[in-house]
Amino acid sequence: MARLQSAALPKKGKPAAASRPRLALVIDDFGYNYGMAERIAQLKLRATWAIIPGTPHGHKIAEYAVRQGQPFLLHVPMQALGDPDGGRNYVIGIDVPEKKMAEYLASLQKDFPHAIGINNHRGSKATSDAPTMRRFMKALLATRWGFLDSRTSGRTVAEKTARNYHIPTAQNKVFIDGTTDLPTMKARFNAALHLARKYGNAVAICHAREKTFPFLAYLSTLDLNPVELVTVDEIWNSQQPVKEEKQ
Repeated sequence: MARLQSAALPKKGKPAAASRPRLALVIDDFGYNYGMAERIAQLKLRATWAIIPGTPHGHKIAEYAVRQGQPFLLHVPMQALGDPDGGRNYVIGIDVPEKKMAEYLASLQKDFPHAIGINNHRGSKATSDAPTMRRFMKALLATRWGFLDSRTSGRTVAEKTARNYHIPTAQNKVFIDGTTDLPTMKARFNAALHLARKYGNAVAICHAREKTFPFLAYLSTLDLNPVELVTVDEIWNSQQPVKEEKQ
């Protein structure tokens, strides 16, 4: 287990030590509870927030994040396996044409100019469908945003497709709070630390939930040495570009 000290946000402008393994913690589902955003911000964790567009407090939380110097993604709803085509639970799906995707992303960039990229909310069907991901990544190119594959399906092709289009990308490796049990969350986080030490970097996801807050408070007390907490763009910006996929 990590030693109890501090995993607080480092001073701005301090570069990441290249020799240290890095872990990017992404906190999903911001937008419904402004007070929760304030409480999490007070922990001073080095993390990346993910705000769901269209939520009651999404814009207000984004503005708050900017004031706090807090990087954030837009947590875009994508079609899950249980969603019928044309359903209301997603905006990116197998039935959505590229033009509509591009218009949606352009509107997001106008409404959230300080976002650093996108990650998928749900999306087990959309991210597993190669034609859909090709349309989406083509549309995403115009924004110059990066993309985090939340990996809601073992069959996802989202990260691979993003790389093929030279989009900065990374993939989630661990969902920390699939349970409300704090010891299990700690164990899942330790698994993420192991992956970071083994591979040099890793991404893990938890959520802005009341029952996850005790885990985040616990994390804010830890000395994670030698692992360094970073933001997700620090992970994807270090990746090497690959040759573009032939169409």
